[in-house]
Amino acid sequence: MIIFIMEFMKQGYHTSVRQGRDESILDFVKRFRDIKNGCFHLIISERDLTDLAFAGLLSSIKEKLEHYEFLNINQLWQR
Repeated sequence: MIIFIMEFMKQGYHTSVRQGRDESILDFVKRFRDIKNGCFHLIISERDLTDLAFAGLLSSIKEKLEHYEFLNINQLWQR
């Protein structure tokens, strides 16, 4: 996870990617994946990556999904 954060910082991104107020979950996940794909030396488990994406969701959406366990970003997007 530290390497992921360092790569984000090298590329000028904040360590936490947040969903925009008017951004759909689908658009947020796409943007999150694009940022992740720009980190060529990314060493992070899919689960940790999913946790980072979940943390970036709007709080109202996180409250609805907090009782589910997501092993990958696709599961998060499908809910």
